[in-house]
Amino acid sequence: MIGGMLGTSFAEHVAATGNGGENRLTLLAEVVINGTSPNDAQTACPGVAHADITSDLNLALDYRNRIEGCSIEIPRILDALEAKYIPPGPNGDPVRNPDTLLTGRNLHTSNDRIIPVILVFLVIGAISAGFWLKRR
Repeated sequence: MIGGMLGTSFAEHVAATGNGGENRLTLLAEVVINGTSPNDAQTACPGVAHADITSDLNLALDYRNRIEGCSIEIPRILDALEAKYIPPGPNGDPVRNPDTLLTGRNLHTSNDRIIPVILVFLVIGAISAGFWLKRR
């Protein structure tokens, strides 16, 4: 899952060092599963040390920590059943949008960047009122 969340850029960064997919998986396993630091993991795989790969592996650690933090899901479901407040958060596929992790939040689908501002509603209201007055 974490490999998918990193996207193709991680594979491209490893491939740019002249190493194949096996080293990519080895690096991910060392960092995510074994807890090796990104620098030490790259030292263990000769020829793959690069700043972009280090950045990718640090991002993989962030994703791992988010996934491990998903233990809040069941307590939040129980809180919801008791009509308690559940903090909001985005929903969606964590591979496409890693910000959806941690789960256990009150999911919303609105994107505040695409919600029209109040001015738009005022203009639409004025236009609608004009049409209504013309019909009367």
